[in-house]
Amino acid sequence: MAKPYSITPVLRPGKTCYSATFYNARDERVTRSLSTDNSSHAMLLCAGLVTLRNKQICRWDELDSQLLADISPSSLKLYFDEPKQKDSGSVQVSADIVADHLPAALKNVSQFEGTDQPRAAVLLFERDALQREVQKLRNQVSQTSSRLRQSEQERKDLERSMLGRAAMATKKAPDLNDAILRFNAHTPAIMSRRSAKEHARALELFANSLPESVISSADIDADQVIRFLDVQTAQGDASRSLSRRKAWRLKINRFFSWLAKGYGLPSIMSSVTTVSKQAVLRERGDIHWHSLPEVEAAIKALPDNYWKALVGTLAYAGLQLAELIWLRKSDVEFFDQGQRARFWITTVTDPHSEIRHLLKTGHRRRHVNIHARRLLPLISEQLNYNRSSIWLFPKPVTVRRRPRNIDKGSPDRWLTTSLSTALRGHTGGSDKKKRPPTPPKLPAGMNAKSLRRTFGSLLLRSGKGAAEVAAAMGNTEEVVRQHYARILGSEVDISF
Repeated sequence: MAKPYSITPVLRPGKTCYSATFYNARDERVTRSLSTDNSSHAMLLCAGLVTLRNKQICRWDELDSQLLADISPSSLKLYFDEPKQKDSGSVQVSADIVADHLPAALKNVSQFEGTDQPRAAVLLFERDALQREVQKLRNQVSQTSSRLRQSEQERKDLERSMLGRAAMATKKAPDLNDAILRFNAHTPAIMSRRSAKEHARALELFANSLPESVISSADIDADQVIRFLDVQTAQGDASRSLSRRKAWRLKINRFFSWLAKGYGLPSIMSSVTTVSKQAVLRERGDIHWHSLPEVEAAIKALPDNYWKALVGTLAYAGLQLAELIWLRKSDVEFFDQGQRARFWITTVTDPHSEIRHLLKTGHRRRHVNIHARRLLPLISEQLNYNRSSIWLFPKPVTVRRRPRNIDKGSPDRWLTTSLSTALRGHTGGSDKKKRPPTPPKLPAGMNAKSLRRTFGSLLLRSGKGAAEVAAAMGNTEEVVRQHYARILGSEVDISF
């Protein structure tokens, strides 16, 4: 038996509505929101709660028709609160649907004359609530079934799509020989002529290593690539095997990447282990660089100031060939009343074409000081002599064999391959009538890369830190440490 209740619920106005503390049908003291900001409505709800408590109503079937008519459905919802299990044969009713179905039950109960109308109202209420719950469950089952069917259809579509794409890609994959011919026709547009020939030679050797059963480019597997790399790695100097394997893998990988992009074939190179850069660096050991007297002797032996200034820029400013050939006269900046100068390395656009020289990384955009004693006199004389070209080191007329295609830019601008060949000399090749041999400008063992490394080594050995060397060479400090870590400090006659 619930204890008598005669205390009016306490109203507490909140930010947007009132709340009340009262005892519910289960004799629990609770605080609930009245969902209203109207004081009169709040008092009416509380009056209904007081009436239900004073009459000690504990179950729905204890309500008579008069109470159902006098008490607000919202008060009934607050009072009965949570779902309640009724007598045998009744259903579990949610309190949040009382306000929706109770008015309809009260309206329909009037048609049952001579019956227990309160009980009939409860039964009608239970029937409507049950129908609503059943419909809700049916909707949930229908939605779940629809999602399951959709998921299964998506899975089948994805499976068919993946298998279909793979099958179509395999079906339209070209023959191996045809694919190699197309790739060789594509490479001159994305790399130098020398690199294109090296890639063509590598693919020819690779194709010859495959069994006769391999006809389509889709028939090649990763094991065949690995066996080919093993054979090429085993040839030549064993101390350079890792470098050789990395170079061969790069050439083969470009071919399969081109196949994957053009024909949708999955690349098999992901299953071919690559060689880490650290392993290659450990295999190479110490970098190759020259002493200062060797550089001075090489520059002194050059025929004229043009070549002396060019080689001096490689050795005393550490520029790459790709940076030197794009160096303009306007990129030489004088300061301190002409006593000092520096190079400005940045992106450049060829005025004769749409070719644009892009720096390798963001670190490459930099100023490089020109050595005041060793390099500045050579650069000044070159600027005075060169008045007809925008480039600091234009290609001499004597080495221009034929007019250049405008797609390759200005005719007086060097290409990296042609300048590298001019520095190391040319033997003439098989067709000596068209291309006579030319003597090298640099002694044996000296080239543009070794001169750039000489610049870095001279800076480190003269006491410069890794950060200063990295800024001057356009590298990161980590690259400087990896390549020049074995160089110890010593006295060198060079200072910037």
